[in-house]
Amino acid sequence: MESAREVGGDLYDFFRTEDGKLCFLAGLFMARAKSLICIAADLMRSPNSASASPADIVTRVNRELCQDNSDMMFVTLFFAMFTPVSGEVEFCNAGHNAPYRLGKAVETVEGAKGIIRGVRPDAVYASGQLCLAPGGGIYVFTDGVTEANNFAEEMFGETRLESVLRAAGGSRSAEIVKSVAATVRGFVGNAVPFDDITMLAIHRLDRVSL
Repeated sequence: MESAREVGGDLYDFFRTEDGKLCFLAGLFMARAKSLICIAADLMRSPNSASASPADIVTRVNRELCQDNSDMMFVTLFFAMFTPVSGEVEFCNAGHNAPYRLGKAVETVEGAKGIIRGVRPDAVYASGQLCLAPGGGIYVFTDGVTEANNFAEEMFGETRLESVLRAAGGSRSAEIVKSVAATVRGFVGNAVPFDDITMLAIHRLDRVSL
């Protein structure tokens, strides 16, 4: 995460649930939302400690964000729950940039799209599913990456981002993040930062390599 100013509003987070899932998220203007997601994921567990779905958690948090929100501050969010043993990923997208699925090809993670949070308390969200094979991964980012401007006021854009992700190939998560960050910095040069740059990558490791 690189803030455009002294204090940034685009954040990412990750945490584990009691039933062994890895939750990860990224979003805009989400300091309070990040805390609410963690709290809701914990409180909404079933009696046998099974986690609620991403859609149910996001729907509950949206209602909380809508309370006393006369300034109409909104939050975009991509929230996912990953089961390492099976590779299953359940996700919900609340008005956020579509992440990228990494593997033999680089493709956007579509589906389960809902409106931004904090605007409509009655908004209903859906969950989507995908499965990561060993070596597969997901790259999540905020629009500060694709909308980074250089001196000519050109945006970095999805095409450049996809090119970096393809070139990174089977690199580990940290190397992918470093590679994108370095490329964005080189593109922006000495131009004044346009927005926060926030990103997160995860990979499902092959047990043989552990």
